[in-house]
Amino acid sequence: MRKGLLLVAMAVVLLLTIGGVVVASSYKTQVDVQPLGGSSNGGYYTLKVKVLINYGYFGGTQPLGDAVVWVYGNGFHQNFTAPDGVAMFLLPAGNYTVFVTQLHYKIHVEVNQNEEIVLNYAYLVS
Repeated sequence: MRKGLLLVAMAVVLLLTIGGVVVASSYKTQVDVQPLGGSSNGGYYTLKVKVLINYGYFGGTQPLGDAVVWVYGNGFHQNFTAPDGVAMFLLPAGNYTVFVTQLHYKIHVEVNQNEEIVLNYAYLVS
């Protein structure tokens, strides 16, 4: 009787462990770059950076407000995210590095059109 109960308990623990590994492996930081459309404004393009903090399956996702965002490569630009997690930049075409200072996270992007970068940062992993 005890051996059977112990075997069932071990099987339950094994299944929970496997389930946890599968769930944890899909939880990671994601960067998505999408074109916004439209044309340049006097040779300048709009770069929209949206920063979201992902607190996991039970914590949800929330925008990161008042974060400092640097964009450098063809000059240096700095802006703060609004309460909705968005920082906007007007940049000439070129290669840039976007750096979210609070998260110590860098993204390399080539700006040749109006673009949006969405950083969905996995807080619990980092």
